[in-house]
Amino acid sequence: VRLSAYTVASQISKILSRPNPMTIDKSLKIKAGSVKMRNVMTRAERLTKLMETDRWKEGDPVYGLPKVRVPKISLKKKKKAKKADDESA
Repeated sequence: VRLSAYTVASQISKILSRPNPMTIDKSLKIKAGSVKMRNVMTRAERLTKLMETDRWKEGDPVYGLPKVRVPKISLKKKKKAKKADDESA
């Protein structure tokens, strides 16, 4: 089956003209807080951590590095600011 260029172009324009061709599930959306926290370090980051603790020196092999613990940062919830009426009373 051969399709003409016009048929293909019209099908593509129909797909692109849709407001939301697909939706994203709530669990897959990226939140601002989750972007900052990573649980994996790059090799360069691991090397700097190991150099700080004197577990790796210049000239040592970069393969087979020991594990480096990633610090977990827990974000505290901000307390709601008291209303100005409460402070003035």
